[in-house]
Amino acid sequence: MPDELWIGAERLRLRPYRLGDFDDMHALMSQPAIHRYPSREPFSEEESWTRLLRHLGHWTEFGFGFLAVEERASGRFVGEAGFSFFRRGLAAEFGRDPEATWTIAPEYQGRGYAREAAMAAQDWADNKLGLSPTLCMVHADNAPSLSISRKLGYREIGRAVYLDQPVIFHERVRGSGGAEHL
Repeated sequence: MPDELWIGAERLRLRPYRLGDFDDMHALMSQPAIHRYPSREPFSEEESWTRLLRHLGHWTEFGFGFLAVEERASGRFVGEAGFSFFRRGLAAEFGRDPEATWTIAPEYQGRGYAREAAMAAQDWADNKLGLSPTLCMVHADNAPSLSISRKLGYREIGRAVYLDQPVIFHERVRGSGGAEHL
């Protein structure tokens, strides 16, 4: 895993997860507010540990994955963003390409951090990794994430039910236009 990788954004820094990030990541994933979309229970310690190991494994096998998001000014962990192969068992066309995702801790929401982190991660995926197309899945009622996906240039390609919740599938092809920041 590239320990030296740091992706800079205006107010944030993104870097690959490390084992030492477990406490911060578990604190994030065990908050009920994080699991509003889709509605599910907060993660147990075991589920957070499995998630962290999945993130680390992505870097080993694919050369990309989730990134820990830190606030530049304070150095505090504020969330995560990045790309993953989730293998959700949904439609065949949704699972063949890396899926973008972003999550910011509730106490840091409302500051534009999710947008900033997602844009920095997408820029990195486009310009350093050449990942294209990329996908994302957003709960149909999650207006902030739907707005971010549009700003990144993602376009709706389908709808389904995942974990008993309505979701919208999006795809972004590099160079197809539409991303406001790229």
